[in-house]
Formats: sequence, C-alpha cells, structure tokens
Amino acid sequence: MNNMLICFSVVEWVMMITQSAIAITAIIMSRLAFLTYSKTPIQKEVGYHEATPVDSKSETIVFDTPKQRTKLTIEDNSIICYLLDKKNEENRLQWKIEKEEASKIVNNRNIYINPSYKPNTGTFFLGIRKNWLYSKNLFPNPEYLRQELFDLIKKTYSI
Repeated sequence: MNNMLICFSVVEWVMMITQSAIAITAIIMSRLAFLTYSKTPIQKEVGYHEATPVDSKSETIVFDTPKQRTKLTIEDNSIICYLLDKKNEENRLQWKIEKEEASKIVNNRNIYINPSYKPNTGTFFLGIRKNWLYSKNLFPNPEYLRQELFDLIKKTYSI
C-alpha cells in the first residue's frame, strides 16, 4: 500500500513537470512569434548607384519606416525605384522600368498588391519586380496603391 502511494505521487510529479514544460514552451513560442510579427521590416537593397534629384510631382513614396524609405520616380520616360537609407542619407538605385516594359505592364495589368497579414506592411508586384514592401499607413487601401502605381506608369507616356 505504501509503495502504491509513492508511485502515485511520482506519476503526479511527472505529469506536473510535463504540463509546466508545455506551458513554458507555449509562452516562449508566443513571445517569439509576437516579436517576429511586430518587427519593423527592412527592404533588401539590390543596387549601389547614387540617385539623381527628382521632380516631386513625378514621385511616389511607397514604403516609409524610421530606417528606410522607398520611392518610385519618373526620369527620362522610365520608372526608377530608389531606396533611401535614412541613417546614412543615401539613395540607392534598386531597379528601373523602361517605357517599353511599362507599356507591357499596363497592357497586361501586371500590377499586384498583397496586403499581407502584417499590420504595417504589404507587398506589391510591378511587372517582374516582385515582393517590394509598401507601408499601410501610406496606402491603407490596396486599391489606392494599385491606382497610384498605374497612374505613375501612365506618366511615362506623357513625359
């Protein structure tokens, strides 16, 4: 009878330790998920060319955080994407869409907006330029961003 009581206590002890370990693991995993989810995104650079001054009427800022800003500008009948590193105050050329490619994007309606599940950012595709971040505080409605990109592309024809 005494042995049975000791075994019962050991089983209870093992169950208590197991449940505690599961609870601690759940707490740690939920904290890591929260930190990942709320982390300010960083757009990856793809080029290292200096920017040229632009006319503010022909540019659209699509992504803005305390560390970075991404803007699309019209220069020489092309759409050019610049990434500004706010810490170093450097504009870097990321990609360029020539007038011919812009025409294909308009004709094929090749502009896609993915609002994503994240609270502050989504992504957009502009032709073959995919997964570029945009700020939801600048474009809370994905259709507004789509129209803004479409209008920007159409400006390449009028310059």
